[in-house]
Amino acid sequence: MGIEFREGSLQLNSKNEARVRPGMTFNVAVGLEDLEDKDSTDTRGQKYAIFLADTVQTVENGPPEVFTEKAPKAWTEVSYYLGGDDDKAEGVKVNTGKRGEVEVMEGRTRGAGKAVAQNIEAGEQLAGHQAELEETMRLEALDRLSKVGGGGGGSSGPTETPISYKDANDLPNWVDKGGPLRPNQTHVDGKNETVLIPVFGSLVPFHINTIKNVSQNSEGGMTYLRINFVAPTAAGASTGMPKESTADDHFIREITLKSRNASNLSQTCRHIKELRKRVQAREKQEALEADLVAQVALQLIKTGRVHRLRDVYVRPNVGGKKSSGTLELHANGLRFVTGRGEKLDLIFKNIKLALFQAAEKEIIVVLHFHLIHPIMIGKKKTKDVQFYVEVMESSYALDAARRSGYDPDELEEEQRERQLRKRMNAEFQNFAKKIEEQAGEQVEFDIPYRDLGFYGVPPHNKSTCFVMPTVQALVELTEPPWFVVPVADIEVASFERVVYGLKNFDMTLVMKDFTIKPVQVSAINVEHLDSLKTWLDHLNIKFYEGTANLNWPQIIKHITNMGLQEFYEEGGWTNVLGTGGESGEESGEDPEDAESDYQDSNSGGSADEESDSEDDEEFVDSDDESDGEESLDSDESEGKDFDELEEEAKETDKKRGRYDEDEKPKSSKAKKKSQEYSASESESGDERPKKKAKPGAPSSKPPPPKPKPGASSSKPGAPKPGAPKPGAPKPGAPKGKPAGGSSSMKGYLKK
Repeated sequence: MGIEFREGSLQLNSKNEARVRPGMTFNVAVGLEDLEDKDSTDTRGQKYAIFLADTVQTVENGPPEVFTEKAPKAWTEVSYYLGGDDDKAEGVKVNTGKRGEVEVMEGRTRGAGKAVAQNIEAGEQLAGHQAELEETMRLEALDRLSKVGGGGGGSSGPTETPISYKDANDLPNWVDKGGPLRPNQTHVDGKNETVLIPVFGSLVPFHINTIKNVSQNSEGGMTYLRINFVAPTAAGASTGMPKESTADDHFIREITLKSRNASNLSQTCRHIKELRKRVQAREKQEALEADLVAQVALQLIKTGRVHRLRDVYVRPNVGGKKSSGTLELHANGLRFVTGRGEKLDLIFKNIKLALFQAAEKEIIVVLHFHLIHPIMIGKKKTKDVQFYVEVMESSYALDAARRSGYDPDELEEEQRERQLRKRMNAEFQNFAKKIEEQAGEQVEFDIPYRDLGFYGVPPHNKSTCFVMPTVQALVELTEPPWFVVPVADIEVASFERVVYGLKNFDMTLVMKDFTIKPVQVSAINVEHLDSLKTWLDHLNIKFYEGTANLNWPQIIKHITNMGLQEFYEEGGWTNVLGTGGESGEESGEDPEDAESDYQDSNSGGSADEESDSEDDEEFVDSDDESDGEESLDSDESEGKDFDELEEEAKETDKKRGRYDEDEKPKSSKAKKKSQEYSASESESGDERPKKKAKPGAPSSKPPPPKPKPGASSSKPGAPKPGAPKPGAPKPGAPKGKPAGGSSSMKGYLKK
């Protein structure tokens, strides 16, 4: 029998002229399809197909011998069941009578290709929904701008003009230590944050905000104090300038004071630096507290039961030190009290997202709150507060004695850890339900989808973390600083570095508030690309795909300078990101055309060089074709050595009229010696030419051994050590053209 399931040359039809001889074995197979079973109750079984096969051997006389005659033919012996698409991946056990149970682990039916069709259909639906989202997102953005007031975000406007004294009478006349001010000495007024500098015999006030920096040095017995002021840069930027300033104004960039007595200038320099440091710290704190909102007072439950969660920790730490405490549930918020009596209050109205993460593959159970307005904890402003409990030790001492894996103490310790993990998960979950009951619709806890999680590098944490999506956000709550991006704040998503062959890609989330920097999660495994697209599409978030990373600060700056209203009216993100994934397809150049252009641009060379290379190729191909069959049957010992190949290459080059620089025509005497040497090489005895000896005299020297292939030779014409190999281009020779006899030699070496 053949090894093919269906022999095309042995089909049973009128065109088959194959002869059957005695002793031949065949697999005779007959298949019927579109048969109808009118008695079948199942619509799928009304039409069926049947396939019959037997293995037979022809004999000289009589009917053929059937090898499969003794094989079982009962329906229970030859039938089996293949699961459909709706069945689970579990094995299907089939009762086959005497032979026991056979477990079919995988079934391939005609519906096996439905998965591919479903994926294609899902991709088309995804693309169609994304096209609808693009226009919907643009219209929603225009509607949002019309309500809020659109326009360019731009940079912050000019600063308020600093005022030292409202009236000339407010200038001080006396120093702090007593005594009148001297008109030829500098003075620092810390109360009014002003520096008085003598100019033409009068003290002129300069506010500390107008001073950029100050420096002091000594030279030639004189002490110099240099004060640099805030002024427009050479590029014309007016950052930090007062609103009264114009482009035509003149500005003082610096003032230099000198004195033989260094005491007063040194004291002035020190006071200016201290005053400037104090003012900058105050302004930084004011900017930090600018968006703080005064919270409503917490209403304590004084009568009745107060639900508490004991022995929990909080991050960020209250008081700067890690300390356990009790989390209490009150009428309109939560209160955390440490063992030292420090308190932290959270109001339900200020909670934007509430997240509960159980300890499954982590060592902590978490209740995380993402706030609407930031609050101050100690001296730090934060919008995320987390309460947690460790369910196992985060580190172990390696210097402890190593115990066996079957140590009963270690097994008991592992059992305690599992029980603690289970108990703390239940306690935190019950406390979260009580918070939802107390807060009503104000707080609803969200649980991360662990199945949709992926490993990536968030922008706030430079290490790889496990990021998980939820219904309302994309979060990473285990390693601080935490990563929490509410879905409602996302404008568009951009998948970058999506290139065939790369294992990782990046995802950038652009916020609706353009003053917030776009968030990028990098180094995501490419296997999560489809799941992330599906998740974003279910949340009605438009996403784009590209092959390169984008310069987002520059893009956001361009959009804000253009104006948001104009940006969305001209097409929105389609003009920025819509062509990213199609640039390669719409470039209009075929890869084959590009390759041909590259070859043409680098081909170069003259017509002679091209003709020489064509001749060389023809020579090589002809030799390869003529000697191909002989080389298959020949032995390595019968091949030509390196010297013979070199001589043949030189002879071929001489016929073409090409010589090496060191192969100039020789004299008649040298030519005669060369011919004698070539004749001696062609003799079967392979003896070198010797001096004439007397008849019958024994040879004084034995014949030299034949050089091995590849070994160095000292014969005339052999390459010297360190000389370029035959076929290698000489220094200075143009590329693409072999020097000397290298072209012919190359053909022989290929053979």
